[in-house]
Amino acid sequence: MHDNTGVAAPVGDDLYHLVAGNGILVTGGQDDLITRNLVERNARGGIGIMMWPFRTGTLPPFAVSGNRVINNVTRDNSSAADSFGDLWLWTARASKGPEGNCFADNSYTTSAPAAIEAVAPCTGPADADVPGLDLAKLRPGPPGIDHRAVPAPPDQPQMPDAVSAPTAPASGSAFPPAIDLPGIGLPAGAPGVSGSSVTSGTTSAAGPTVSSTPP
Repeated sequence: MHDNTGVAAPVGDDLYHLVAGNGILVTGGQDDLITRNLVERNARGGIGIMMWPFRTGTLPPFAVSGNRVINNVTRDNSSAADSFGDLWLWTARASKGPEGNCFADNSYTTSAPAAIEAVAPCTGPADADVPGLDLAKLRPGPPGIDHRAVPAPPDQPQMPDAVSAPTAPASGSAFPPAIDLPGIGLPAGAPGVSGSSVTSGTTSAAGPTVSSTPP
């Protein structure tokens, strides 16, 4: 996840402009695992876990809990003046505990709160006080564009016998396809990466996933 700085993107809800410039952002998620990703050069933040503090219609704000950020490489995600950092966590409007969200064995330089892996560790006692939402940083991002202004893609290759070709429904052993998640490694060039492993501190782990359980 890199260079998420584009401004010509359609957004249907003004509240979502605030996520512009982030690499990976979980808002109001529960029990997500974010691991073995290379996240770099995003202007406002690398990997963020935050409650969704806004009411939408009759829906209340969404709490965020039980998310794990482990064995990622995050770097150069603080170029904007109001950046959140390489790793960041907001669990409530006011100061509150980590709520089961944790960070461990990541390679990073900046975080909010500072020393985030000590404040919200995945093993051992967590800090009882995570600073609340920094409302000054929740400013709108770029205004974006109307979805109708998105340029149409060029002509794409077509199947020559689409009308008469036999169908091949995905079923049985063909659905879903087998995926070797542990075998997926970080992109070449990440610090500490050799083949499909990432080294952070004294810990090495093979292979990146983002898995989630819907809230």
